[in-house]
Amino acid sequence: MVNRTKLKQKYGQEEVLVIPTQEVAYIPDKYHTDYFSLKDKTVKFIFRYDAEYSLEYTQIIPYVVVTNTKGDKLYVTERLGGEERLKGSLSIGSGGHINPIDTSKNTILTAAKRELSEELNISEQSIATIKRQGTVRDLSSPTNDHLGIVYLVRTSRVSVKEKDVLRGKWFDREQLILHYDRFESWARLFIDHLIATVPADIPFFSDKIKVMPKRKRGQL
Repeated sequence: MVNRTKLKQKYGQEEVLVIPTQEVAYIPDKYHTDYFSLKDKTVKFIFRYDAEYSLEYTQIIPYVVVTNTKGDKLYVTERLGGEERLKGSLSIGSGGHINPIDTSKNTILTAAKRELSEELNISEQSIATIKRQGTVRDLSSPTNDHLGIVYLVRTSRVSVKEKDVLRGKWFDREQLILHYDRFESWARLFIDHLIATVPADIPFFSDKIKVMPKRKRGQL
């Protein structure tokens, strides 16, 4: 049973963007290159302590993957501090909840850029390369009330800001496979997709590989 009092103490007055779970029920489990838009969706901000572990609402989370200019490596962060259960875990995504401050014509993108600049030292020119890739969700996990909107950014230089909490390093295909079991679930699902769809002799993100279908005119 969820302890609402502890959730209130943990999250305070933070508000996060949610969407009725029934409106995203069509989005499949795991990672997919389907395009997702808030257009014509019933979205609103509610207190995070009401959103967590909710069956009624799904939280929309931007998840930004960073690749090098060649597209054959991913920037991986290792958790050094914070919650004990997360120490030593690896991730390929920067992201977090969408807050009222992110409200704009493209709210998800605005939140993605904010989260990226908060977590990493990365140039504005690199952030400008950001492109939508698809969706990721893990319906078998405790965070099955979260839907990740995956973005990709290319850069030649990047580093973590909170060096006492995170450590960053470039991983190629072999390293991603070698340390696979240490990655959080969304990262594993995205890595699964890359390994299954991109031949070993081609960079993950190459002009030869179609990663994300073009969006239809008018989609946000």
